[in-house]
This record gives sequence, structure tokens and C-alpha cells, in this order.
Amino acid sequence: KWIQSAPAATTLLTSSPSRAKSAERIEGATRNVLDMPDSRIGRMPHPELRCSVKVSYLEEQSQPTAGVFAFAYSVTIVNSGDITAQLIARHWTIVDALGHTEEVRGLAVLGHQPLLKPGETFEYTSCTRIATPQGTMRGTYLCMTEDAQPFEAAVPEFMLARPEQLH
Repeated sequence: KWIQSAPAATTLLTSSPSRAKSAERIEGATRNVLDMPDSRIGRMPHPELRCSVKVSYLEEQSQPTAGVFAFAYSVTIVNSGDITAQLIARHWTIVDALGHTEEVRGLAVLGHQPLLKPGETFEYTSCTRIATPQGTMRGTYLCMTEDAQPFEAAVPEFMLARPEQLH
């Protein structure tokens, strides 16, 4: 309702030509913002990194008789938010079929702390070993916005499995 009374308020400011122009600009700007279909007034920047993973079994690095099963995982990280963000650290939870859990924490990914503008992508490939032919892995990345606000990006749980285990 205050918007409807805005012209009355601006007429109070029209005691001089410069104030009249200023009042017209304010009134026009108010109208333009209200006419925007997707107004972003009061909306805080939204940091978001989306992660997807592809897994492959590394037969040449595995030793099934010794209980060593190696897997490569390629992670694609996309800045799907509307603010620049940097990946600072990682935390992985790796679980084999026997329930043995390994936590891996550290700075960066393969020595990189990528700074991603909205829409940019970073990809890397790493590997892990577990004691069974099947397991799961999930993780989070600790990230920081360009104005030093921390947030986490989740890597959804994915399967580690030899191809023959999937059939």
C-alpha cells in the first residue's frame, strides 16, 4: 500500500526543480523494480556447487586374492549458484561391503583449490582402494564464497563395484 501513496510522498519533495527530477527518478525506479517478473530485491547471493561422479574399476591396480579392489572416480563440480566460490577442503566417507569405514580429510583436491565463477566447471579424477569388490563413497567439500562465507557442497553417495558385481 505504501507504493500507491508514493506519488503523494514525492509531491512533497517537489519544492524545487532538482527535487522534482529526483522524485521522478525515484518513482520510476520503484515502478521498474516492481514490474520486474523475478525481482531479486532483498535476495542474498546463493552459493551452490553441484557435484556428479563417474566410477570405473581399475582391474590392473586391483589384487582380488589379496583383498584389494581399486576404483577411479571422476568428479565434476559445477558452480550452479550466483556467486563466485572456492573449494577449500574435502571430506570423504568410504565404506566397503563388510562395513569397514574410512574417513579421508584434507585441503584441496589433487593440490587444487579451484575458484569457480557462476556457471564454471572443474573436473578431476582420483582413486581409492577397498577390501571388498563392492562399497560406497560419499563426501562433502568445504567451500568459501568470495566474501569469506563458508558453505558445504555435498557429493551424493555413489557405488564402488566391479562390473560383474552389478549384474
